[in-house]
Amino acid sequence: MTNRSLLQLALRAFGIVFCLVYPLFQIWPSGWQWTPSQGEYELMIVGVYAVLGVMLLLSASNPLKHSSLMMTTNWHSRSLRLAQDTQRPPHWTTAYRRG
Repeated sequence: MTNRSLLQLALRAFGIVFCLVYPLFQIWPSGWQWTPSQGEYELMIVGVYAVLGVMLLLSASNPLKHSSLMMTTNWHSRSLRLAQDTQRPPHWTTAYRRG
């Protein structure tokens, strides 16, 4: 497999997962929904990821032409992770808590 075909496979796989965010909210709520439930926010997230998933699926046919979309997706994911990490302590800190 060439690098291009691996990239196309990854774009299709992530595109499908992003398109399936809403069913994942329904099937596996403990892994995807917030507690307490925040319906409006969750619906916004579903919309953003569904559109991103469709765009990734479309870009899989010619990844080099759509490199800016892939960069946007990459930085979008990194910024969300950074925002999440600043709002709550990392999981490893709770494992070493004394008390």
